[in-house]
Amino acid sequence: MSRMPCVTVLRGDEITDYSDDRGNRIIGTPAVVQPQTQVVFGSDNCTVRFGEDVNWMTHIYFNDEGGSVEIDDGAQCIGQLELGRECTVRIGKRLNVTGMFSVVTEDGCTVEVGDNCLFADKATIRAYDHHPIFDLDTRERINIARERINIARDVSIGSDVWLGYGVQLMGGARIGHGSVVGTMSIVTASNPIGDHCLAVGQPATVKRERIAWAKNGRPPASHMDPGA
Repeated sequence: MSRMPCVTVLRGDEITDYSDDRGNRIIGTPAVVQPQTQVVFGSDNCTVRFGEDVNWMTHIYFNDEGGSVEIDDGAQCIGQLELGRECTVRIGKRLNVTGMFSVVTEDGCTVEVGDNCLFADKATIRAYDHHPIFDLDTRERINIARERINIARDVSIGSDVWLGYGVQLMGGARIGHGSVVGTMSIVTASNPIGDHCLAVGQPATVKRERIAWAKNGRPPASHMDPGA
């Protein structure tokens, strides 16, 4: 008889320094955590690390073993992170998410977000597709790891990036430092966005280069000379 998977759910104030006999750990404690927020260990050897002054309102679901989530100092996030086997999500310093944000990973993917980023409501990162695709003639699955047309890929977001409302990043998407992606755009692996660019569209393409943006009227020092 197969063994039923063991699931551990931690909520609210339970999300603090923690370890269990399955190798799961939480290192650090958020400065603010909402009572309904959950960390769900659905497998073994998974880790969450919190930096200082983190305001955490984001559910974390470890669906398979070996997952890792790292949240750096001053991050403020609301939404959901879903990790598959051996996946990593790294969130940089002072991320500010103004609405629901979601990340989905699988097959050992890494999702990395730089420092000082701003994400509007419904920004989404999908490093892989949930569902298999089959060939009608052969009945073979065509999105398995060795043949799939929609293979899972890492996603990288530089520092000082602003994602507008409803922006979606697909597997393999890359955005450079200081860039802006406009409302409802879709960033794909085939159209990487460089540093200090303005990109919009489905798929997103660069419309202007050497731009800077600011939360409060004046670009931070890192933006002042994109060509430096």
